[in-house]
Amino acid sequence: MRWMNILYEKGAGLDDSEIIRYIGLSKMLSRRVEDYENKKVLALVGINRMGEFLGKEMVKGKGITCTFLISKKPIGAPLNQRVIPVSIFNVDERTKKRFLKKWLKESDNVNVDMKAIIDWDYYIERLSNTV
Repeated sequence: MRWMNILYEKGAGLDDSEIIRYIGLSKMLSRRVEDYENKKVLALVGINRMGEFLGKEMVKGKGITCTFLISKKPIGAPLNQRVIPVSIFNVDERTKKRFLKKWLKESDNVNVDMKAIIDWDYYIERLSNTV
């Protein structure tokens, strides 16, 4: 019941690190990123997005891990287009806004608050299906 309350309350009372710990999805690619060409693996999307703001050289090699969240935007987009690597929340405000605007397909006034970006309904449904 506690988990559902966290989701229904949209993380109220939790800081970003707690939210990531509770609902962040962490995946490791055992092969090189190039070996997954044309695959729609969620972690691959997250890693490619990390490469956009950290630099492609940071996401080369095997065993790369990506922790990500699922955003509610772009509305109606497939799941793999709503992957947000949590490392974006640890960069400077200008970079964060630039990439979140791009990934969420938002206007200039993008809300960079993690709690506002998360697709809470997705996580509620996922937990409900598990239980």
